[in-house]
Amino acid sequence: MSPITLSALYTYPIKSARGVSLLESEVGAYGLDLDRHWMVVDAHGRGVTGRQFPRLTLIEITLEPQGLGLSAPGMPDVVVPYEPQAEVGPITLWTQPLEAAEVSAEVSEWFSSYLGGAFKLVKFSDRSSRRMNPEYGNAPISFPDGNPIHLLSESSLIDLNSRLALPVTALRFRPNIVVHGSEPFAEDGWQRVVLGTLECSVVEATARCGMVNITHGQMMPEPLRTLAGYRRRGRKILFGQNLVHVQQGFLRVGDEVQVLEVGAGNAVGQVPL
Repeated sequence: MSPITLSALYTYPIKSARGVSLLESEVGAYGLDLDRHWMVVDAHGRGVTGRQFPRLTLIEITLEPQGLGLSAPGMPDVVVPYEPQAEVGPITLWTQPLEAAEVSAEVSEWFSSYLGGAFKLVKFSDRSSRRMNPEYGNAPISFPDGNPIHLLSESSLIDLNSRLALPVTALRFRPNIVVHGSEPFAEDGWQRVVLGTLECSVVEATARCGMVNITHGQMMPEPLRTLAGYRRRGRKILFGQNLVHVQQGFLRVGDEVQVLEVGAGNAVGQVPL
């Protein structure tokens, strides 16, 4: 039997912007390097995402020595310095009060022009002490919706694409880790895994929202409509798994994935659909 391996790695420095493909990544306290460390906020300091502004998903990011290189349709390229130029201040993500620092006036003007309004790009501050849902653990997180690491299986994606008129890529689901070699939806039952040398707990199936339906900056009906037909549990539509790393470490494409513990805790098939 062929081993399960890590086939792709992605980090998403700016919440809702496009991901950056990696060959390797450090995994620190908050997850993969740079993942969701920046976010766009409106004039009231409230975080905004692709749910409200689908055009955020068109922003391309490159990792440059001096910062994040950004490009977007109709906009000049701009560089986001890794260290913000303003003091840390209050913002909110959903209803949660947090602290973050504006990157720069130039970058905020870029986002304001692109989105059409008053917006700022801010960087997460460790002073926020944000934590994941205590029902699943106590890991610190920056700006993801709820968990530090998201895993997707290639075979599960192939299964989904076999049901779609137009196939979608893994990036539509914004995974940090894509694995190869497992059976479709085997990850539903994984409880504890080792990715290379990094041990992780598989804590929660990923509930999908309208973000997965955004293509070319516009909201479309698929693939969520198809997923709802066979991956619904209660009011949630599940695809992929959320992980918490037990220790900090390093990940590389090609790392072997060892499944240490299997159960029924995250499996859709264990409850009526």
